[in-house]
Amino acid sequence: MSDKPALQKKGLLFTVMTFLLMFSVFIIALSYAERISSIKGMMVGAGAIHKQRYYEDDIASRAYADLLGLNISLTHTGNTRIVNLSIPNIGNGTNPHYHMQFYKDFIERVYSSDNNINITLREFNATITLSPINTTISLDTNNTKLTNLSLLSEFSLVLKTNETAIPIVTPSFDAGAISLNIAILNESDEVISTTVASVSGSGANSITYAFGGAKIVIFEFGQTSIGTSSMVISTTIPVEYRGFSLSFLSPSPLSAIGGNVSIASRSTNSTKNTKILLAKES
Repeated sequence: MSDKPALQKKGLLFTVMTFLLMFSVFIIALSYAERISSIKGMMVGAGAIHKQRYYEDDIASRAYADLLGLNISLTHTGNTRIVNLSIPNIGNGTNPHYHMQFYKDFIERVYSSDNNINITLREFNATITLSPINTTISLDTNNTKLTNLSLLSEFSLVLKTNETAIPIVTPSFDAGAISLNIAILNESDEVISTTVASVSGSGANSITYAFGGAKIVIFEFGQTSIGTSSMVISTTIPVEYRGFSLSFLSPSPLSAIGGNVSIASRSTNSTKNTKILLAKES
């Protein structure tokens, strides 16, 4: 009987969290809608170019962070380019494509109409491109895929799970010069498994973390189901990407690019096309 209040509190918390997740996209869209009236006031007397720049920034500057929870930073040490990502909203049962498509529809229909402009969001999805090395990071509910990793020198991953059991780990590696460091956390943020290896970028490297039954996390690198110089992280359980770091050997500074924004002014008959810059090397 003494556990009943605690169970009731847990049930209430679960209900509240479910409600918040269901309406997260609606809240984001509403916040942008409420800004439209202030935008119109700020645009009075502004030139066409300044208007387009303002719309572009308003639409794209926080979109990936708000919709995906994406936080990305690019740094370097000599010719080693370091990419750090935090993606809490991916892999935990949410559908990033739904959020991106919802926002795209809202911008192209409601936002465009209310501001008397034509806006097109191209390649606006849960994919990040690292320029100029053309590495892509594609995020999905149960799969994260990376391509064009020929310049990769080191990879680190921290995955938070809701599991309590220590997984059975089954590695299969081809020895090489690329450093891998993978840590798995349980529901209490305790490390329950670590994998450190030096592998070949052209080998068929994989590691499976089995928590019992159909609850597994599979990591593939090198020669994978999507091609060479690639990586696939598949999971049948909710996970959170706590740490996601890649190091590349490249003399060129990196930029992280999302989709493209095309803004056409109906009054001036001018169009501005711009890539969505998510981050650039500091």
